[in-house]
This record gives sequence, structure tokens and C-alpha cells, in this order.
Amino acid sequence: MKKESRGLVLAQKNNITSIIDEHYGRICAHSFISLFVGGFYTYSLEKNSALYLISYEEIFNEPLEIASHDIFFLHHLFEITIQCVPLGSYVKDIFLFFAWLYDQEISFFTKKNKKYVIFRLLSYVDMWPTDPIKYSLLLRITQIPIDRINQETLDLIPDEILSDWINDDFFNQGLYKKLKTKLFLNL
Repeated sequence: MKKESRGLVLAQKNNITSIIDEHYGRICAHSFISLFVGGFYTYSLEKNSALYLISYEEIFNEPLEIASHDIFFLHHLFEITIQCVPLGSYVKDIFLFFAWLYDQEISFFTKKNKKYVIFRLLSYVDMWPTDPIKYSLLLRITQIPIDRINQETLDLIPDEILSDWINDDFFNQGLYKKLKTKLFLNL
């Protein structure tokens, strides 16, 4: 039975596509046409053994702002998502997170805001600061729905807190060492 859905293409190889689906989470699907990595699509989805089949694809959003500014950062976020969100699991709000990110203008993507973006993405998969003070401060900011985050809110977070978290926790994680895009991460 086919169901209408929407999703973000994270990667594609040999017509097998890794997607964050709005309703089903991270899935692998077979598409008969090549899809644009980074594109948000509407499609018909049908479960077929371990894979889904996609038909009637239509793109409805592209990462024009962020991709033109820092394509490596965007691919880094996709790679983190692929590494941290297992196939078949639904992680609440990651689809909305990327939709929000795509609506940001180029001026949003400062070094500090990129650190926040990585932190917010990793908070969805329960990767938190080990320091209790950093944890408490950053937890408060994640309680604000992503669609209500603006520059004024982000300016309340001290840059040192994000920098310390990046240096002390994120860079020392086994996950970071596995990432192919880490050499291009300019934080």
C-alpha cells in the first residue's frame, strides 16, 4: 500500500537512497530516478521487504543558501545524521530541524551558529555535554522549539560554552573520528 510522505535525501548510491522521512524516520529506499542529495521531496512510499520503494518524486525545497555558503558543513550534518540515526529509527524533530536550517539566510552561518547547529543536531540523538554546568545551560536552549530559535536567542549562549563543548566533548567522541568530512569542518 502506497503512502504519501515527505523526506530529506541524505545520500544516494546506485539508486538506493538514505532519507530522513517525516513520518518513518531514517529509511533506505529504492528510487528509479536519481534524487538530489540535500533535496526535500514529496513522494509515494511503499514498503518492499527491507527497502521502501519511492515513486512520484517532487522536490519542494533545496539547500540553496547553506549549500552556496558552505557545502561541506551541510554534508557534515548529513554524515552525522547517517552515523547517529540508525535505519528504521524515528528521531523526533530531525526532519523539522533540517527544514528550519534550510530557511536560514547566509548571514546566519557564523562559526558560533554552526557550533549551535551541530550541538542541536546531536542533542536529538542524546549526545550531551559531560560538564553539568554546560549541560544545564545548553539543555535550556534545546527546550525552545526549533522554529522559534532566532539570532537573539542564540546570542544568549556564550560562545565559550559551545567552543568548550565542541573541543571537550564532540571532538573526543568516537563518532567524530569516523566522519569523512571532519577535515572540512571550520569551527
